[in-house]
Amino acid sequence: ENNALPTPVLDSVRHIIIKGFFGDNFSQDSPTKMLNNFEKEFYNNYKSSNLEEYQKMKNGQSFSWSSMNSMSVLFNSSYLLCLEYQRYAFTGGAHGITNNAYDIIGLKTGIVLTYSDIFTKGADSALSALLTNKMLDKYKTKDEAGLKELGFFIDKVNPNQNIYVTGNGIGFKYASYEIAPYSYGLPEVFLRFDEVKDLIRPGTPVFQLSRQKQQ
Repeated sequence: ENNALPTPVLDSVRHIIIKGFFGDNFSQDSPTKMLNNFEKEFYNNYKSSNLEEYQKMKNGQSFSWSSMNSMSVLFNSSYLLCLEYQRYAFTGGAHGITNNAYDIIGLKTGIVLTYSDIFTKGADSALSALLTNKMLDKYKTKDEAGLKELGFFIDKVNPNQNIYVTGNGIGFKYASYEIAPYSYGLPEVFLRFDEVKDLIRPGTPVFQLSRQKQQ
């Protein structure tokens, strides 16, 4: 039996990966050429951004930049593929910035599933309550009343669009400074399927996966 995905789906997945890893402006080519172009773009940005300041320096100090990108497969089963893109960039200042982003792809269609594709309309309020309670459980001590007392910028954690899927549930990851100071890293909450089963849109691949896990 041939379990290979149809060519249009494979082409779509390939395009999604290129866009997710390299950005919107990279045309499809061999991996080596795309990586070389990516590297060249980084050096060109470095030169154009620092040339004026560098020319002012009489003793020839340098401006250090660094960049690290990687991609991994978080989940690949039941016609669902979840990819994680990890990025680190330092372009001056006290520290660099790390960012994690995700693509959830339905492998029957080759289309990225977004937050609104996965969750029912009106799920925001219930998700916010779950996310807030989970974040409090993760960081709270007995004497602290809320997230702001813990140093967060907010008292209520709202769902964002940066979500991932595994075989056990759905995770929400927040960027540095999105809801908390840099010292908190990338705050994250994972919700098991049994916690969000009534909030997932019926008929979607994620809905089908969640029901499989409850059987």
